[in-house]
Formats: sequence, structure tokens, C-alpha cells
Amino acid sequence: MSSRMKSAILLIISSLICFPALAKDVVAPTYEQALVAWEDSKSNPGWLDYLNLAVEFNNEHRIDERGGCYKKGTLPVKLVTTTNSEGVITSVVANVSNPKSECFKKVLLGVKFPKPPYAPFYDHWEMR
Repeated sequence: MSSRMKSAILLIISSLICFPALAKDVVAPTYEQALVAWEDSKSNPGWLDYLNLAVEFNNEHRIDERGGCYKKGTLPVKLVTTTNSEGVITSVVANVSNPKSECFKKVLLGVKFPKPPYAPFYDHWEMR
């Protein structure tokens, strides 16, 4: 292997170590940050069309009814999900931490929806 190729490989590896966001979708770490990202993303082209598609997909597959989460508390839980370019929910953050919110996190994390028009795609859910 030439020294030029070794240098290029080293540069790529160090870039992925120093800038891990290049290697995966960016995920908002808190509910408040995710909520801001969701609000900001609503102006993107295709946002409303994909949101309607995602709602239909959820209703068809009854994803939110899995796990009996609605029965785990009486207060509403607000969630923001982050969906990657493949349509997989990679992050779920909640406004509260309780059995109901933890249940919904487990149910939604990793679910594959149709591919969004851009990524990350943020969606806001209110579970009553």
C-alpha cells in the first residue's frame, strides 16, 4: 500500500473519530432540543406529505397500540422521534420519564416506517 493511500485512509478514520455525526444520523439528545428540531423541520419540502404517510402507516400497523403502553398511566406523554434515511426510528425522547413514556420508547425504537423525503426526520407524538 502506498504512503499516499495510507494517509488517505488515516484521514478518513480520524475524521470519523473526530466527527462521529458523519458516520450516522444526528440525534437530538433531549426532548427540548428534539422539539426545536421538529419545529424547524416543518418547513422542509415533503414534510406534511410524509407526516400523513407515517400516520397512515402507524394506523394500518397499530404500532402505537403495541405493548399496552396507553394503560401504563393516565397523563399524556409527548414524544419526539427521529427517523433515519432508511425510515427506521433511531431515537425517541419524551417530555417525562415514567412507565408510559418508557414503554412507548421501547415500542417505537427500531420500527421501520417508509423512507422519509429527508433525514433525519423528526415527528412529534402525543400519547394520551
